[in-house]
Amino acid sequence: NRPFTAKSFTLSAVITPDANANGSLSPARIFDKLTAGQNNGFLFDTHPGNALRFIVGNLEISAPNVLKAGEKAHVVAVFDGENGTATIYKNGEMVAGFESPK
Repeated sequence: NRPFTAKSFTLSAVITPDANANGSLSPARIFDKLTAGQNNGFLFDTHPGNALRFIVGNLEISAPNVLKAGEKAHVVAVFDGENGTATIYKNGEMVAGFESPK
């Protein structure tokens, strides 16, 4: 498999996480275009349940403890390959970000 290459893209969704039987949030995929164990795509999910995680190729950023059961949220992941940045937003507020060293 070839590594993932992209100049830039934005992923946007409105989600309402549900609690499982023991009251915690289970991980869920929001967008998945990634082969397991490979760096050939991207993934935006709620791993490990109450967090938002964004993987692009070899880059991974996470916003822990930002989701609550039953609470609707507008979540956005932005990747800018030209500037080497990745950002996660929840309800318009940045909750995680990465900028590659220049």
